[in-house]
Amino acid sequence: MFLTIRLCCDHSRIENSFLHMKLSVVAVLLLAAVGVAFVAAQDPAEGWLGYAMGVSPTGTGRITFMEAKWTVGQNPVVGGAFFCKCSHLSSPVLQFVSPDSCLSGHLLWCCGVAPWFGIEASDNLNLIQPVNPWVGDSWQIYNEYFQWSPENNIDSDSTTVNPGDVLYGSVTYVPENNTYTIYHSDLNSGWSVYTSIPIQQDNNGNYKNYTIAYIVYEKDADCNQYPPDGQVTFSDITIQYDGVTVEPSWTTAYVDDVCNNRAKVSVCVCWFFGFLCCLFHCRACWCVCAKY
Repeated sequence: MFLTIRLCCDHSRIENSFLHMKLSVVAVLLLAAVGVAFVAAQDPAEGWLGYAMGVSPTGTGRITFMEAKWTVGQNPVVGGAFFCKCSHLSSPVLQFVSPDSCLSGHLLWCCGVAPWFGIEASDNLNLIQPVNPWVGDSWQIYNEYFQWSPENNIDSDSTTVNPGDVLYGSVTYVPENNTYTIYHSDLNSGWSVYTSIPIQQDNNGNYKNYTIAYIVYEKDADCNQYPPDGQVTFSDITIQYDGVTVEPSWTTAYVDDVCNNRAKVSVCVCWFFGFLCCLFHCRACWCVCAKY
């Protein structure tokens, strides 16, 4: 099974541009350009625009593996679009600050416009993700874990990546110690990083179950602060529940209505000379297509 997600942005409409995600076996997801978020109560959070959410077709099971590839976008014509927030541990108040001004006793997290995929606990309070943010003047990759309650953010080591580099990420369940391992790599440079994330227990002492897959482009910015090539394509996507590869049940939505962001999904399965192949718009393939 070959799954592709493509995000496109129409830069010809600066006041009303949009991202276009193609999600498939080939699958297409139309999105808009993205924006800056304040913290919400849970995911999907403010700052998410168009996104795809996948769940088990049977409604049961645990995500034990997810992987995807994508290519780093071109540098935005206009820089910036990088923001930091500092929150006192005893206060919910958030402020945009410079990283150096976040004093002891505060949590600091920074973000820029970013495509990413990840998995989430069933209560939408724990997110495990390989991320690819724009940090104001360059693209980076690293692994991230965000927990809503109590708030906790873990970032791995990071590295700068170049436009056109092919990225690979995966999230793997490790039953021996009840953790997830995030792996993120730049296939051009060979740089990679692993991060082990323990599974949080709920208020009853039960370990949470990760059941949701997300593919998202997020963070508000001006429409000319997104990559001028206008698209990010996630491909070679595999999702396993309890060790079995499945085609999830996908839905699409958006949180912030910025730059006319919307999502639409269609699915094509294509065969070519006996091999499974999925090309843009299923060219040169015999196709069986379905739309959500």
